[in-house]
Amino acid sequence: MCGQRRRALKTIFQLTCQLLWMVGLAVGLSGVYLLVKFRHNILFFSESYITLPAFLTFCSAAFLVATGCFGSWVSHKDSRCLQGMFVYLLIIVFCLESTASALAYFHSVKLDSEITPITEVFQNYTGSSQDPSSRTVDMAQEELQCCGIHNYTDWMETSWFNKTGGLFVPRSCCNTSFPSCSGSLEQPLELYSEGCQTKLGNVFQFFLKLIIWGILVVSLIEVVLLLTAAQLWKDPQREVYEMSNGYEDHMGGDEGKDAKTNLIVNYLPQSMTQDELRSLFSSIGEVESAKLIRDKVAGHSLGYGFVNYLNPSDAERAISTLNGLRLQSKTIKVSYARPSSDTIKDANLYISGLPKSMSQKDVEDMFSRFGHIINSRVLVDQSTGTTGSSRGVAFIRFDKRAEAEEAVKNLNGQKPPGASEPITVKFAANPNQVKNTQLISQLYHNQSRRFGGPLHHQAQRFRFSPMGVDHMGSMGGVSVPGNSTSGWCIFIYNLGQDADESILWQMFGPFGAVTNVKVIRDFNTNKCKGFGFVTMTNYEEAAMAIASLNGYRLGDKILQVSFKTSKGHK
Repeated sequence: MCGQRRRALKTIFQLTCQLLWMVGLAVGLSGVYLLVKFRHNILFFSESYITLPAFLTFCSAAFLVATGCFGSWVSHKDSRCLQGMFVYLLIIVFCLESTASALAYFHSVKLDSEITPITEVFQNYTGSSQDPSSRTVDMAQEELQCCGIHNYTDWMETSWFNKTGGLFVPRSCCNTSFPSCSGSLEQPLELYSEGCQTKLGNVFQFFLKLIIWGILVVSLIEVVLLLTAAQLWKDPQREVYEMSNGYEDHMGGDEGKDAKTNLIVNYLPQSMTQDELRSLFSSIGEVESAKLIRDKVAGHSLGYGFVNYLNPSDAERAISTLNGLRLQSKTIKVSYARPSSDTIKDANLYISGLPKSMSQKDVEDMFSRFGHIINSRVLVDQSTGTTGSSRGVAFIRFDKRAEAEEAVKNLNGQKPPGASEPITVKFAANPNQVKNTQLISQLYHNQSRRFGGPLHHQAQRFRFSPMGVDHMGSMGGVSVPGNSTSGWCIFIYNLGQDADESILWQMFGPFGAVTNVKVIRDFNTNKCKGFGFVTMTNYEEAAMAIASLNGYRLGDKILQVSFKTSKGHK
């Protein structure tokens, strides 16, 4: 789901939640009014069952208002649990509404038969305000502006009419337009012309139908909410991002031109929580969502996350303010995160044979004429640190595949200034394209019972550097294979418990000569402790393997691959 579509769904969700509780309030008031009307005219009804739809409507309305407010709050959260709770509340409300609507329809059909006692009440009229029947009749005639059961002539058949001389009807029959009306039959135009039975029936029919139609409208709103909530619940934060390899530092810039509000945050402290991530970035502006990426199995932070602002200006300010911020022992990297598309996939180039005098800026200047460079990295001699001499190898990621293709076409085999030999410019290897990928997949399928699933590659799904989690400190005392004379030692982290050496052979073999592999195991259980080592003889082949396999999904684990930097190993 793209960010724009998700924001549109959230907007629909928020608006319909607000509409839900407003319509629910109106439906609830109709139920309350029906209950009040029934209480005032209870003597006119043979049974009190007509109050059931009114009572259920009131309960439904109470749930609707609560659910609408809850939904408005949930719309600002990215919690599948809260969205699921909202869906369950909607289902409960829907059941109440359906029952109320069915009962309202049933009573609207048989309403005439339910108010048959009206004749008896009029016959028992005494004219005394202390008498319940008389008080009910007078109140009904005044409120409904009616006289008699069908019209004022019905009073002539009552005992009260005969006792009063047969000249007057109750003053409650008087039309308020005639202040001097005394209820005399000599002035029939001063009396209400319509009877009370029809008017009473119309009032109750109106509110019963209002309940039915109100519930229908609410149901339509609920359908929209259910579909929207289900989509948000099904695909939480599934903006797809391109992933960079282990050599890309995600330097801040304007690479997020396709998503000016979405940021990726690398190198977060492992102890940092999602709420702390949201709080940090909320200090800049209003955050729509914040997601800390965690290991699906172990639950620990992978050291990076995504933050989505409502306003592009806040996202731009967050990059300029927070990029490079020191948190605990980490310096965080903040940059735009680009939604993935075919035009930006496989835009990573591998360059070898560069003059060792060329700096990163020199390399960027040489390649920038072919397109927008997202990031670049010139590899240096590991034995002398990041300030050491260049290895003559670099990685450059362009904004679009077409730009990378143009660079390969124009620069591969060319001699840059100061070079004695032509350089090699080619696309960085993708593990899905190397010759032994099928063999790896077959081997992994054979071990699917142990690893829990097939092998997947997600190098194009996220733009992040997952080495933000500091796991290297836990390797003290481990015997590391390979050394400076025997080859280049590669560290692989986040292996599954059942990983073995055969998997590592098959993964790294396609990139060059592998002299040794070792999976570090627990002494007591003989299970993999989550990391291992591979030694390769050629530096460029090792660098290519790291560039391609860092971020590779093995089963339910995303691998973190880098050079082992402990002393004594390159």
